Amino acid sequence: MVREILKDVFYIGYVDWEVRNFHGYSTHKGSSYNAYLVKSGSDYILIDTVKRPYFHYYLDKIKTVCDPKDIKYFIMNHIEPDHSGSFPLILPYLPNAQIIASTKGVEILEQHYHEEVSAEKFKEIRAVKEGDTLDAGNGKVFTFVPIPMIHWPDSMVSFMSDEKGPNVLFSNDAFGQHFATSKYWDDENGFTEIMWEAEKYYANILLHLSKLIAKTIPAVEALPIDVICPSHGVGWKKHIPDIVQAYKKWSSGRIDGNSVVIVYDSMWESTAKIAKAL
Repeated sequence: MVREILKDVFYIGYVDWEVRNFHGYSTHKGSSYNAYLVKSGSDYILIDTVKRPYFHYYLDKIKTVCDPKDIKYFIMNHIEPDHSGSFPLILPYLPNAQIIASTKGVEILEQHYHEEVSAEKFKEIRAVKEGDTLDAGNGKVFTFVPIPMIHWPDSMVSFMSDEKGPNVLFSNDAFGQHFATSKYWDDENGFTEIMWEAEKYYANILLHLSKLIAKTIPAVEALPIDVICPSHGVGWKKHIPDIVQAYKKWSSGRIDGNSVVIVYDSMWESTAKIAKAL
């Protein structure tokens, strides 16, 4: 089912109810591979793709909203296969679309898909740097902010300011959760549950990048964001201050209370005695 999550913004991703392992950690509540289609007058802007096995669902959703030939811009925020896997499959349906990615994103797209996509096509991709913009018409302007190593070298976010509607941050992996739900927005789901999944996601995917994230958060806070649309899990509308403050806390290294976790493995119980003594 295609859902118009905001005026002129359509959710065309895939909710994966069955996945139980992602990058080696438990996803007992599933996940989603979020992608979006934005309408601007008679034109459309496509943002990201889905994992390759779910391409036909993705294509069907696009066709429900528009003729793919009417897609004028195709933004790739991140080239990891759960977001770019359908990239070579969708291209034949987008003869009129300008592809946009970070400079590193263009490079990694070619590394991943050079056997399926012509070299000439990669040369046509617009490589953007920090602060570059795209006037998509009808009052919609995209500003691109590369966030390298959060958590791949190619990663970037796309901020859409809209004269007629809410300003949207398409944040890719940032602020995401591995959480399958038929209800897209944060205020349609249990707050405690989604914050727990967001914290778990941060701990397993982003924690080792905390110093970089701490430096990036002020740039996010400076944007007049009304909603955040990540690439996994629910979108943030009501609880944006909560998730941003949580990221500030998690990236700072601060902990609550006076306790620490001691992890140990003991064959003959000697190490266990030391751990318990500590």
